[in-house]
Amino acid sequence: MTLSEILVPRLHLPLSVVLSNAEFLVHSMAESERLCSHVHQRVLSLYQVLLTLEAVPASVLDKFLWQTFRFHDLLSKFSNKKLITRLVCSRKILERTSSLHRELDAILDALREVCGAVLPVENWEIQWLQDRRILRDGWENLRQNRTRLAAELLDTASQVEAMVLLKCEKETYFAKYAPDELELLNAVFGYAASLSQAEVPHVPRWFIPPHEVDFAEAPFSKGAFGSVHHGTWLDARVVVKRMLSPVDNEMGRDLFMNEIKIWFYLNYPHVVKLHGACHVGRPFFVCEFASNGILADYIAKEAREGHHVLWQKLYEVALGLHFLHERNVTHGDLKGNNILVGADGTAKLTDFGMSLMLTGSAETMPVVGTIGALRWKAPEVLSGASVSSYTADIYSFGMSIIEAATHALPWGNQMPDSAVRYQVVKMRALPPRPECLSDEQWELVQKMCTFEPSLRPEITVVVEKLKQFAESELNESLDHTSESFSYATSTSHERSIGFRSVSNVGASTVQSQSIQLSLAAASLQSSGRTFSSSTCSINTLTGEEFLPQVLDLHEVRKLFDRLLSVFT
Repeated sequence: MTLSEILVPRLHLPLSVVLSNAEFLVHSMAESERLCSHVHQRVLSLYQVLLTLEAVPASVLDKFLWQTFRFHDLLSKFSNKKLITRLVCSRKILERTSSLHRELDAILDALREVCGAVLPVENWEIQWLQDRRILRDGWENLRQNRTRLAAELLDTASQVEAMVLLKCEKETYFAKYAPDELELLNAVFGYAASLSQAEVPHVPRWFIPPHEVDFAEAPFSKGAFGSVHHGTWLDARVVVKRMLSPVDNEMGRDLFMNEIKIWFYLNYPHVVKLHGACHVGRPFFVCEFASNGILADYIAKEAREGHHVLWQKLYEVALGLHFLHERNVTHGDLKGNNILVGADGTAKLTDFGMSLMLTGSAETMPVVGTIGALRWKAPEVLSGASVSSYTADIYSFGMSIIEAATHALPWGNQMPDSAVRYQVVKMRALPPRPECLSDEQWELVQKMCTFEPSLRPEITVVVEKLKQFAESELNESLDHTSESFSYATSTSHERSIGFRSVSNVGASTVQSQSIQLSLAAASLQSSGRTFSSSTCSINTLTGEEFLPQVLDLHEVRKLFDRLLSVFT
């Protein structure tokens, strides 16, 4: 395969095609065309150098392909934008082009070191600063020629969007602007405000402008509300959830804003963190990336590796739901794919698609919108009452337990939704009992999913029962590991007499830790603190004070697995 045929990462297109596309996109960068054209020239020049080499070092090639992708991504994101968007994005474009130049310098340095190539040193900074001055002078012309601005700010929505973007830029990133540049932003903002009949908008704490987020165009999931994409924000991996279209009606905007206001302030380990959102243009959410995916898949994967964590993870889900209910928030759309697992193995609730802030007691409030995932919905919701309530969440959680235990949809994967509705509403039936559930576990699910909402247990009761199941599961796992450890070490006692004493200590340590875990859980419960099965706080005496230490149970299991592989 020739250099020109090598595929550029993420784009999955030949290098020659990407470079050709980049040349076309450069001409769509308007005021930033000069900045981008000089980057493009350097990329092409480096490409020509690589073509002359008999073999391009893999490390150099990888870096070049990645920077080619970054440049193409920059052009794709910022080309053919509206005037106001181009103005507020100019700072980002300047930062990106400067970064690309520096990365190209690094590739040239690597070529000189690896190949001994004699390559000229390019002083791109002078040209870049000149391009920046030309860009700034072009924006200054807006002061005299406001007709270009007026042509883009013809309706209230575009005027509000312009004011929000400009206000965010000048208030959040003011340190990155020269005084005259800030003055220009203020002038354009004032003109946009003078055209609009709307109030000057407040920029919320949670607002993230579109140009600050990078995400893959191809979604990894779609739903009735929009699409879900992998992305980055502040160099961190995130999930970006885009609405299908701008929220044009007042009711839709109110629901969207309410959703953000609820979610943004829910800071808890078992609730997916909302980093922020954008409510102008095409709205989107920026959420924490839960790298271990959907709960049911995670539980099945752990089981295949010999780690049984079903009830420990469900207990964590219960803690998350308890946290919501304590704050007068209903989830409203609780189901398997709305329960995720983070990189540390922690279960987290996400997508409060029908969340409502309830006032006063646990009274239900009407929900506007679709019913949602039918198989997890309570009978009172399916019957047409269309309510979101604490008791409806409990029912949905019960169905989610069935799903997590069986790794299949409630009522199976074959039964049509119409038949499910009939069974739930008319027959008042439950799905068949999963074989893997004990009598006590199935009894809890039955109570959670009873037809009459008032007879369902409160979340505090569910938390307590799941805590018991989680502790039993954890202790069984540790006991099994302890027995395996003792057996493995006892059968290898011939290797070392001294080692036998170590094995005895290891077995007793496991039992001691198991007891400590139970005591820690009880202590945390009595003090009103939560006990997590993935990590727990154990106090160890050091000197004259108790210092908390965190024991990661997943790491404990992995440690014993490694020890067993050595001793057997």
